[in-house]
Amino acid sequence: MLLNGHEEDGYYSFLMQYTGLEDKNGVEIYEGDIIYLGLDEPPMVIKYECNKGRFIFEDTHYEMEWKIDDLHLDDLEVVGNIYENPDLV
Repeated sequence: MLLNGHEEDGYYSFLMQYTGLEDKNGVEIYEGDIIYLGLDEPPMVIKYECNKGRFIFEDTHYEMEWKIDDLHLDDLEVVGNIYENPDLV
């Protein structure tokens, strides 16, 4: 199968939009990233709400969402993303 004039090799890429934020280690945070706030907190996924034009943090265990302003960004740590590490959520 050809994709954009090139033979498909079975590997897929996903575009992840940059949030403009960095975690506590200086790692850039993108849509689809999985982040931890601390040891006692469940992992969260970064999502983009098109209808509101904003990024949110989605708690996958309790089905809750937070705006970026609601969290202490200094505590965030990117541990993976939903495409390469789906087992983390």
